[in-house]
Amino acid sequence: MMQIQYLTGMRPGEICGMRRDDIDTSRDVWIYTPSRHKTEHHGNGRLILINSEAQANLLPSMSREIIFRMLVASYRRAIARGCQQAGIPRFSPQQIRKAFAVKIWNKFDLEAAQALLGHSSARTTEQFYAGSNIEAGLKIIEKLADRLFSKS
Repeated sequence: MMQIQYLTGMRPGEICGMRRDDIDTSRDVWIYTPSRHKTEHHGNGRLILINSEAQANLLPSMSREIIFRMLVASYRRAIARGCQQAGIPRFSPQQIRKAFAVKIWNKFDLEAAQALLGHSSARTTEQFYAGSNIEAGLKIIEKLADRLFSKS
């Protein structure tokens, strides 16, 4: 679940309520349109692109109608317990999204991060995922995510 979030940049609530019927698998890159998401009350849609690596992680769960059914608070606690058991610094689901944002921004640009995060404004992306105050912290989170989700 964490790896899929890291590969897609989903908000914690988007992955915790993921349903098979919300995923269009007819293309090489799947498109997940969450039935519920943070900005739906503004009339905004949300499309989440699922690449081949994330697809491979999802395939074992695609036989279920509800892929992930978990409260965000439960997801957060599960990550905290896993960190404690693994003896690594504690992190949150939102930090997984931030690690994705930093990875995309560094590899491409602000507009790519904005599009994949589902922000309607580049200002939102800059406000929450940039700035000298959090740059060092985000680099640490990105390295931690790479360590957790590396194929080796």
